[in-house]
Amino acid sequence: MRITLIGIFVLALCGVTGSAKAGMMTAGELAEHCKWSTAYDNTEGSKQDAIATEHGFEIGICIGFVAGWQEGTEGAVIKIDNVFHLMNFESGTKVGQLVRVFIVYIKQHPEFENKLADFALGGAAVDAKLLALKPVGPAVNAASAN
Repeated sequence: MRITLIGIFVLALCGVTGSAKAGMMTAGELAEHCKWSTAYDNTEGSKQDAIATEHGFEIGICIGFVAGWQEGTEGAVIKIDNVFHLMNFESGTKVGQLVRVFIVYIKQHPEFENKLADFALGGAAVDAKLLALKPVGPAVNAASAN
């Protein structure tokens, strides 16, 4: 039980700071995997088959990560500057679209390559207006609630 709690605490710290720790995927690593997904989408015929055969694992990591992130993010509530925000994707947002937006974002912002992949993916989605952050109320300070 103690190891589980420590593991959860470490994961929470990584997510809050946005900096990558050992074992967590960075935005640069995700971009490296996702370049094969976009290459596959932009190729036809036997060349597409060759990409799928040679880089299917990388494509799977990319698509799986982005799909899982999208599903986990939809409807989540986050705290920014002491205000809670509800996170919702634009209607019709697809995984492939998020992958393409992420690749463009990382090319334009190489300073995020060493950050956590989910942190940079969120920045890309918000920047492209695919992910909206709707304020839902101020955070309540536990000390002032008494």
